[in-house]
Amino acid sequence: MTRTLTSKPETRPSSGGAADRLRRRFPQLPGWLILVLLAGALVGGILLSPFPGLQYDETLFVNAATTGGPGSDSTQFVAARYAGVPVLLMRYIGALKAWLMAPVFSIFGVSVESVRIPMVVVLVLTVAVVVAIVWRHAGRWPAVVAALVATTDPVFALMSRADWGPVALAGLFRAVALLAVLRLLSTRRTRWLWVLAISLSLGAFNKLDFSLFALSMVAAALIVFGRRWVLVLTTLRWRIAPPAVVAAIVFGWVFINMFIPSTRQPVAGQGIRATLLSRTNLVTLTFDGRYLGEYMAGVRPTIMGLLLPASLIALVVALLFLAIARWLRGRKPAAEADSGEAPADQEHGAPISNGRILVFFALAGLLLFLAMCVTPEVTGPHHAEMLWPYPVLLIAFAFGCVIERRSVLRVLRVGTLSVMSVVVVVAVVSQLGLGIQTAQILADPGDRTVIWSDDPDAAAARLSQLDSPTTPDLVLVADWGIANQVAALVAPSAHLRVADRWGDFVGNASAPDLAAALQIAPGAHFYLLEHTAESEIMTGSTEAGAELLSACQARGGAHHRVYSGASVVGYDVTC
Repeated sequence: MTRTLTSKPETRPSSGGAADRLRRRFPQLPGWLILVLLAGALVGGILLSPFPGLQYDETLFVNAATTGGPGSDSTQFVAARYAGVPVLLMRYIGALKAWLMAPVFSIFGVSVESVRIPMVVVLVLTVAVVVAIVWRHAGRWPAVVAALVATTDPVFALMSRADWGPVALAGLFRAVALLAVLRLLSTRRTRWLWVLAISLSLGAFNKLDFSLFALSMVAAALIVFGRRWVLVLTTLRWRIAPPAVVAAIVFGWVFINMFIPSTRQPVAGQGIRATLLSRTNLVTLTFDGRYLGEYMAGVRPTIMGLLLPASLIALVVALLFLAIARWLRGRKPAAEADSGEAPADQEHGAPISNGRILVFFALAGLLLFLAMCVTPEVTGPHHAEMLWPYPVLLIAFAFGCVIERRSVLRVLRVGTLSVMSVVVVVAVVSQLGLGIQTAQILADPGDRTVIWSDDPDAAAARLSQLDSPTTPDLVLVADWGIANQVAALVAPSAHLRVADRWGDFVGNASAPDLAAALQIAPGAHFYLLEHTAESEIMTGSTEAGAELLSACQARGGAHHRVYSGASVVGYDVTC
């Protein structure tokens, strides 16, 4: 990224006027502005990393990265092993994040900060790659716009930091793949083909739904840049084979080991109209922050982010501008019409025009949305965020389209840039407002939903503190949303085994002897963690926990409370 921000963008005609004067007077200003924005995003993400509490799905990879790693026989979120090494966490999630985070945990241990700060770094790298795409193909000032829009987006930042999708690595791989495909088509160099193959392969292995992005992006690139692909094929020839074979092997493995097992559990679909409405609603509520507000705090924010409508408005305005510019050029004499315009992007060695790149991003986003519509499993905000960074890129390249058409009627250019600037300012202000409001809500434990409570962290600390030769070494968890965090955060010296038995508790809640139904031997000594009645997630789990305590007491056992939080309670139980 440093080299990108200090190197020149692809050669384009001067835009003239105030932009030229500003560039000559402050040649390094865009790069410094971008670096300040990235540094601000990094510092802000680190400062906010403790909020909210760790979530169950956010920590499902920790076991495979620590005690459940190579050589272990643990099956807690380890769906498949090769030679003892975890390769799948779930049937549709690979173990890539666990592999990458294992060295981090071995050095720093497991904590809220060690889980989240690496994802903040990934987030900033992702934004840097997105900015690099714009810098290289649209210029410095559109890159500043991209950095401003991306670093003030609280939704993608929050979802990447509290990476429960997982979202962060997928966003990085999407950005790298988009950069690679444009650089490949511009330079026809083998290294970019390798970068493209590796980013797509790692993305698909990281999580199966990345394949929707890969297929839609490649399809859009083939449609929009057809003749450039011919140049790539004729230039690279046999050098295409190695990276293509690597990608084919990985995607074949993903198809056999992740896609086919996933199809064995079909999800009921909807009608076409209902599907379009539900996916549109999902994407809209995700990008404007309302979905996350309800999910994390139980209330919709009063301020909504306007990134998505801003990107669509910028796209429409840019396309109208290009259509008018084309019409005006058609009315001029040939020599005058050709003067000062961006070079034809299909010519050998010529840069790709901003207009064509804008169409590519718009088509790729549309195809991805349609792919989401025909995939019944697309149900959550982490699926909707697959569309990121397309909105950011649409806004940035809309600016680039206007800036590179310097021979167009001045009043048209200035008017178009003014309209788009207002749209961006409104979007950025809305994002800042949403971000501030969300940070204030999540910093207060009382405003969070149970899923994001600090109680599992506090319960883990309490059980670690109680550890002694006479205390239990087994923790039974009666409800969803507790076990992963406790297992991740309990002190390694405590040697506690955390058993996530919520399915058994809920499934056997009506059994006459719950202790027997759970196969708890007489005399067993263990901890029991459950949600309070007001906070239970799986209906009946708290009642089942009470039934277990009664069953153990009927055997002559006893119990006493060892932890009491706002949403989680814990007992030392002898059965």
